[in-house]
Amino acid sequence: MATSPSQWANPANQAAVTGSSGDRVYRVLRLPNLRDNLFNLLYTTVVRPNSLSMADQTVLVIPKITATGFASAFYVLNSDTSIHDGTSTCDSLLVYS
Repeated sequence: MATSPSQWANPANQAAVTGSSGDRVYRVLRLPNLRDNLFNLLYTTVVRPNSLSMADQTVLVIPKITATGFASAFYVLNSDTSIHDGTSTCDSLLVYS
């Protein structure tokens, strides 16, 4: 997983995540806070350098939680169909009741 936004687009920082419709691949970035505009960060570090479209991107933000609670970090996941097994939606990760 990337720990710097400049590393976010690197294929080495991708992970398969299992959802209700199987595995999907996401780029993973760990941030200590959410001070930056995540859409601008995504655009400048992933979309523009790779000639992608913002309209095809999905973004999920997940707090890092341990047994003792919030662990002062966030995971920012991004995917699109330019990634093998990528997706432009997060619906398969949501739980509906």
